[in-house]
Amino acid sequence: MIKYNYAKTFSLIALAVSFFIAPDFSQAKGNGIFLVLRAKSKTKNSDVTLKGRTGKDTSISIFVNGEDIGDIILDEQNRYHVRVPLGIGNNSVRVTARSEGLEKTLEKNIKRKANTAYEKPLWISIAHTKNRIKKPDVTVRGKAHGVSEVQISVDGIFQGAAEVSAMTGEFKFRASLASGVNIIEARADNGSENVIATKRVRRL
Repeated sequence: MIKYNYAKTFSLIALAVSFFIAPDFSQAKGNGIFLVLRAKSKTKNSDVTLKGRTGKDTSISIFVNGEDIGDIILDEQNRYHVRVPLGIGNNSVRVTARSEGLEKTLEKNIKRKANTAYEKPLWISIAHTKNRIKKPDVTVRGKAHGVSEVQISVDGIFQGAAEVSAMTGEFKFRASLASGVNIIEARADNGSENVIATKRVRRL
């Protein structure tokens, strides 16, 4: 009976020692740092939640589109949970863990979709232009975002450019009309993409 107790006690001590000297889970990974990043790849929200986990005695830095979002606090289980802002379009998220001179980085691209046309980086509207007029010309009225000027055409013929107000985004242009139905086109082009708004105007 006594031998059994000694043997059992010895086995428990050996188990405890092996537990404390065994490498931490973060140290068991390839470069010595364990790091996890979880987040949506697409969202319509203006921010997104980043969450994950790292190893012991490790600091975390998070950058969104190259900008450091500030100090990251880990909980008792070395987990992080933080919301970061997003711009319309593609956002580059980079999470870096550092410990004892070692470093590991995970990157993720998160795309934020616009909820409405007015949130898009480039848009144009000429909805406020009259659709019936007796005069030989009409004032094309509209709003645009992402450009300083818009190009105006009538029935495929370029008539000129209208300056977009930097304060309000509004523009106006006096366009000549032929008798009958005219298709007015306003084009906004920022060099990498373009959008078009059209309006059917009848000259009486």
